[in-house]
Amino acid sequence: MKMSALLALMGIGLGWCASDGASGETASIDLARARQYFAELKRIADADGGRLWGVPLCGPTLLADPNSRTVVANQSDQGGRLTADDGIYVGHLEPEVSIANTAIEWSGTVWTMVSWNALSYTDPYDRARLLIHESWHRIQMEIGIPSVVTANVHLDGIGGRVSLLLEFRALGRALLAGEKSAQREAIIDALILRRYRQSRFPNNNENAFERHEGMAEYTGLKLCGLPDSLLVRIAARRLKLGEDNDGLANSFPYLTGPALGLLLDHYDAAWRAKVCKGADLAALLAAAIDWHAPIGDEQLQAAADLVGAKYDAAKLLVDETARAARQEQTAEAYRSRLLAHGRLLVPNNNLQFSFNPQEKLIPLDTIGVIYETMRLTGDFGVLEVTNGILRTNDWQFFVVAAPDKVEGESITGEVYTLQLHPGWQIVAKGKGTFVIEKQ
Repeated sequence: MKMSALLALMGIGLGWCASDGASGETASIDLARARQYFAELKRIADADGGRLWGVPLCGPTLLADPNSRTVVANQSDQGGRLTADDGIYVGHLEPEVSIANTAIEWSGTVWTMVSWNALSYTDPYDRARLLIHESWHRIQMEIGIPSVVTANVHLDGIGGRVSLLLEFRALGRALLAGEKSAQREAIIDALILRRYRQSRFPNNNENAFERHEGMAEYTGLKLCGLPDSLLVRIAARRLKLGEDNDGLANSFPYLTGPALGLLLDHYDAAWRAKVCKGADLAALLAAAIDWHAPIGDEQLQAAADLVGAKYDAAKLLVDETARAARQEQTAEAYRSRLLAHGRLLVPNNNLQFSFNPQEKLIPLDTIGVIYETMRLTGDFGVLEVTNGILRTNDWQFFVVAAPDKVEGESITGEVYTLQLHPGWQIVAKGKGTFVIEKQ
């Protein structure tokens, strides 16, 4: 194996799913390198020729520097905000536009956006993975896979997390199995664990969210330039490393999606077309190996208990119970800061928000979910939070602590900064409660 492939095995195994990563340089965008990266993206997409998903993957792409807010594109924009520069196009993003790895509509065009700092300077395979992952998000609606937000906070709680980590272990064993019979047994283990978990936590969208993020990551890996024989090892390694990840509610599809996709590649040549029509990955794999779930809750639980014992569930439960106790201490600190004392409410009037999907979502009683970091933008202005923001379960409000300091349109809190647009203000609505409203 070439040294570059060995490095890729390590790099792709470790570097994944950051919203605004820091693997590249922190200076503004190097235009020569931007031209190189655009050429790499086009070469990969041309080689695929639309075969994987039926549509070309290369399209309007923005590389954005979060420090200078410089943006470099591979084509012009309809709004005329970019200036041509030797085959590429350069401009600046407005403050209200959040920079993240995503698909975005800006200046009259739907773009793939990739943070410049997230692109690896030294690893072309990891760079290709990220560019293709985000390119897939731009075309996912076209091929019939809707964009969704995770509704899987249970995966950051002890019961859901233990079950998911056991599934990681089963999928890893399936990927590395040397014989079909052993692979089939491990696949069945993973399917039993998933079926039982989803019966315990029925208000989930695991399968839909897995199509949304998992298929993007599968596509990025599949087309990054490494052979499938190495990709299955990378996917198995990432499942193992994922056991230490705090934020599974948002990050799990980056691990399970590629694993299930690579397994399906060996069992069902038409599986991607079926996913585009709404099929779940786990259901497709169950059908491909002709497996049917146990009938009845007791039988399903008994099967899950047997499988769990194979993958050391008892020790895992002890470890995760200790982790959950530490999480409760964190939740109590947020509860005191955001609920027991003064708070500022930001009405969710079609707000745009970006966050780090590697961070754990922390349920706060029955009220909502805590994100550690977030950037909110909307008509009101820009809110940047560095340590704790509550999103209510009904999605009506985002909540931070009451501001410490107000100077005109610039507001500062203990863990956030808020810049109001002209015509907006903070209004007291009772003891300790403030709301952002239009004047």
